[in-house]
Amino acid sequence: MASKKFFYDTSKFVNVEFAKREAELLVGQDLNKLFNNKDAIKLFTEEIYPIIKLAEYLNMNEIYFCGNTNRSIDAQIKNLSGDIVNVECTTSINGHYKNLLREYNKEYGYCTVVPHSKSYNIDCIESACSSDIVYSGTQHKRKFVNQEDLDTTKTFESGIIDVRKYVIEDIEKIQNKIDKGNNANLYRDFVLVLVCEHSIDQLQVNKYQVLISEYWESVETNPFSALFIVNYDCLLFKQMYSISKLNPLYVPIPILYLGTKKKLYELWILHLVKKSSNILELFF
Repeated sequence: MASKKFFYDTSKFVNVEFAKREAELLVGQDLNKLFNNKDAIKLFTEEIYPIIKLAEYLNMNEIYFCGNTNRSIDAQIKNLSGDIVNVECTTSINGHYKNLLREYNKEYGYCTVVPHSKSYNIDCIESACSSDIVYSGTQHKRKFVNQEDLDTTKTFESGIIDVRKYVIEDIEKIQNKIDKGNNANLYRDFVLVLVCEHSIDQLQVNKYQVLISEYWESVETNPFSALFIVNYDCLLFKQMYSISKLNPLYVPIPILYLGTKKKLYELWILHLVKKSSNILELFF
């Protein structure tokens, strides 16, 4: 059976507003039933929808989703003047951990998850607490340790949100892309999109932004022209969109944009000018 074609399965640029509407139609449904496999969901949530959010944020006109045909570019976004910006995506979402959660739930029917829950191989069981997943073996031959049998003393600490832990995870992924770009002469003037999945509310976003900004400004050799970060979190979604028919599990929330190159700065100024009825409002 052939895979179902979606709006981004094309070799042409598509209108940003069209892509936004189509994405919202998809996340108004159950993606697990809509898409034919986990890789398709991963592509949509970790590349397609975040790129649409970036294009919308920069007030771009068109998008070309070229990740399936061009390994060095995930997408290109274009403004009304025809200027094109290349996009590269990365993620700090732990896909292996999410798969383990699904497997554990299938076996036990329920699992305890807190903001900083992790997965551990059984060889490292001493580091785990009762909100973590401890396993041995590979898929289809997996065995789990029941959470009720794990240490409870560290569970409370693991449940307290520590934004610095999120920042460390994200910086690692960002730096990996920067290093790859510097070593292989890639991503020159690209926008880097980081997709994360952190339990973080509006009051904690500012601290996250400050810490990431300090890191980004400290990078001496950076091929990327800008950094755009989106986060998947139901609590943050409900704080931002109190009334919505969209599935909060699958809607990326933009939480940070940092530009470093003149070209992207000029694009952002144009975006502000278009939104402002009086150009003086940009400066006063």
